[in-house]
Amino acid sequence: MSDRRKNSASSRTPASGKPESGKKAKTGHSAKPRQGVVLVSKSNAVPLSDWHSPQATPARSEYPLAFGEYVPANSSDSSDQVWRARLVLLDAISRVYPIFFETLSKKVFPLYSRGGFDFEQIFAGRSGTSPYERLTEDAKLIALKTELHEWTARFNADSASWLLDAALHTMRGWYGIPERRNSLCWDLPLSRVIAPVPAIAFECPGWEVQGLTFAEYREFVDRQLVDYEKKIRKMAESRGLVRSQRQFSQRNFDWFVLYQFAAWSSGKIAGEGSLQSEKGLDESTVLKGIKTVAHLISWNDLRKTHQQNRKTH
Repeated sequence: MSDRRKNSASSRTPASGKPESGKKAKTGHSAKPRQGVVLVSKSNAVPLSDWHSPQATPARSEYPLAFGEYVPANSSDSSDQVWRARLVLLDAISRVYPIFFETLSKKVFPLYSRGGFDFEQIFAGRSGTSPYERLTEDAKLIALKTELHEWTARFNADSASWLLDAALHTMRGWYGIPERRNSLCWDLPLSRVIAPVPAIAFECPGWEVQGLTFAEYREFVDRQLVDYEKKIRKMAESRGLVRSQRQFSQRNFDWFVLYQFAAWSSGKIAGEGSLQSEKGLDESTVLKGIKTVAHLISWNDLRKTHQQNRKTH
């Protein structure tokens, strides 16, 4: 039987959209999130002219995107790997393009706060539908739904239903705790499904102290562990699990934000990177990084450039 667990994470962006003087950026990736813990981080926005500096953009992650070594192959929103990759994305938006959250605060939240909606009922609504999809009961809810859609459409993100739901959870937090809005904290709930793979106990005979040295016994145990590992991995893969991603490039997430949300071309991103600290950065490398992130966050509708549009007509 599937074990469904719920969690959420949040982050903060300075309302000014500028780095705090003398402080290094702290992101939600600095510690491994655990069940029942809310991540809170202060993400200093990086000016677009300096988005590629080494201090602003760590090259590689220091922790994997999943809690364990395996994730369901086709789990989409219910995968903790996808959830954590989306946390990285939201943090990248906070640093690289904070106008995305600022616009939610200035344009959409006032409509949310004046509505007098019963959001507890909306968030606890019928299963199989998202909170955003439930905004259909009256004219005020429909107006809020329209405003949310226009907000994401402005940033080429209207196909990401999870982002619309995250915005509703975020505004609920802002409404209850105004300080969260001032610092542009966001919330991303997790609905995690664990595939039904049994945890088989490792069994091994004890150490016969009169017949083996401990070094010999340890070699025996090591061989048993190797066999056990092979057995469990084979069983996990037979149940539809795949290896989780152990590392990611923060730089790729920054590129994705600039490409998808800020509507920069891959050529412009490569050019800016070459001007900053990455000499010889080419467009194909940028595009590969962008597509890698799209796969990690289960983003199925990448923005089409004008050149791509011309090819399709």
